[in-house]
Amino acid sequence: MIRVTTLVENHPNMVLCVPGEHGLSMKVEYKGNSLLFDTGQTGIFLDNADKMNIDLTDINDIILSHGHYDHTGGLQSFLKKYFEKNIYVGRNFFDRKYRKNQDGSIVYNGNPFLTEDGAEQVTPDNVAVIKESGSTFHTINSRIYKMDEGMWLVRDFKMKNDFEKLNAGFYIGRNSEYYPDRFSDEVVLCLETTKGIVILAGCSHVGIINIVETVKEYFAGRPIRGIIGGTHLIHAGEERLNRTIEELKKLDLEFLAVSHCTGDDNIHRIREEFGEKFIMNITGNQIAFSE
Repeated sequence: MIRVTTLVENHPNMVLCVPGEHGLSMKVEYKGNSLLFDTGQTGIFLDNADKMNIDLTDINDIILSHGHYDHTGGLQSFLKKYFEKNIYVGRNFFDRKYRKNQDGSIVYNGNPFLTEDGAEQVTPDNVAVIKESGSTFHTINSRIYKMDEGMWLVRDFKMKNDFEKLNAGFYIGRNSEYYPDRFSDEVVLCLETTKGIVILAGCSHVGIINIVETVKEYFAGRPIRGIIGGTHLIHAGEERLNRTIEELKKLDLEFLAVSHCTGDDNIHRIREEFGEKFIMNITGNQIAFSE
C-alpha cells in the first residue's frame, strides 16, 4: 500500500485539530521508502506530525519541488532535529526568487535560508544549516531521474499548449536586475503503480497539463492514475480553468487531490466537475492506494 500524508497545507483540519499555513508538505510512503516532499513555510509540519502520530524518523530523502519559501521554509527546522538527509532539488534551485506585488513593488519570495541581497554565489557548501546537519544536496540536471525502483523525479517541462502561460509576476534576481522566472528548478515526483503513474506536484508553475503531458511522454504514454498537490490555478482566468478541467477529464483519473495554490473558488469548481474522484487534500489528510 502506498500512502501520502499531507503534513501541512493552506487549510487547517478542524477534526484532527492541526493548523494549516500557506504552503505544502507531504510524507510519502512507497515500497518501503519514506520521504518528505516539500517542507511548508515554517516548521509547523513537524508539530502536526507529532499531533497525528506520524513518524518522521524513517525519512532519509527530502524533495524540494522548487525554491519558493512556502515549500522550503521548514527545511531548517527539520534539519535541526533530523540529520544526514539526502535533499533533491532541480537545477537552478539556488537562484534568488522574487515576486511582484499588486502595487508594483518587487519582494523576495525565495528560500529563507538564502540571503536576499547577498552577492555571494549560494551553493549547498555555504548554507550553514545544511552543512551542520551533515546533509547532502543532489541537483537534478537531467529531465528524468530515478530515485529508486518505481520512484522518479521529472523536470524541464515542455510548454506544449496555448492556454498555460508562466505567471508574469515571478522573477529571478541577479545583481539587482530581475528576469522572468522560467521555473527550471521545478520538479515533480512520479510513482509507478500497476494502474499507472501518480504525480505529486508542489505548485505546477509551468502548468499542470504541461507537466502531465511531459510525464506521459517520458513514461511512454502510460496512464496517469492520480495527481496530488498544487496546480497554481489560483490566478487562472475562466478560459484556462475550463481548458484545464477539459484536459484533466481526458485522463480518466482514479483520483484528483489538488489544493494549496489551486484557489478555493477553483477547488469548488473542480470538486463539482470530478465528483467522487476529487479529494480535498487538506492538512492531515491521508491518501492510500495500491501498488
